[in-house]
Amino acid sequence: MNNKEIVRICIDDFAFKKRQSYGTIMINIDNHRIIDILDSRELENVTDWLKKYPNIQVVSRDGSLTYNNAITQAHPEAVQVSDRFHLLKNLTDYCKDFLMKYLHTRISIEADFVGNMDLEEKSLQLQNRLLTLEAKMEKAKELLQVGFNKHQICKQLNIDFYVFNKLIRMDKDEQKAYFKNSGQIKHEEKLPENLY
Repeated sequence: MNNKEIVRICIDDFAFKKRQSYGTIMINIDNHRIIDILDSRELENVTDWLKKYPNIQVVSRDGSLTYNNAITQAHPEAVQVSDRFHLLKNLTDYCKDFLMKYLHTRISIEADFVGNMDLEEKSLQLQNRLLTLEAKMEKAKELLQVGFNKHQICKQLNIDFYVFNKLIRMDKDEQKAYFKNSGQIKHEEKLPENLY
């Protein structure tokens, strides 16, 4: 393809060595092939290169002022457009900024969210939600003894009904093994057997 046939190009920079040396790549937008690679991204070098292609009408680029000035100097009539990556990135950033500005960072929940319970009952339910599963099961056993049914206990302690049924059928050793986290299990595996 000769210089006269190239009408639409994309210009972008890239790093030969990050934060030290950069180059410029020129790509034909119509066939997505590399036209040239410059070992610089300096205004003068890019302008000189662009002048070798007199028929350029459209240039896709990032937000670089150097590329903007080079295109303007070499082809003042050419249309400059943002490349797809930077267009989507800028759109995403603006949307994020807009949402962060206009949406509240905290969502308030009315104190009445649990229904018509009194404050003491609501407070107890919130405290129970913070308990570990092991502590919840201890409390569940106490509630079973005073006459609560399984559904009431699961609701009050925020326990999944199927997990509750599974745990309530286990003996103490099975429950103890169930409540161990992966860190505890690994720690016990490293200890000598005579410590158990």
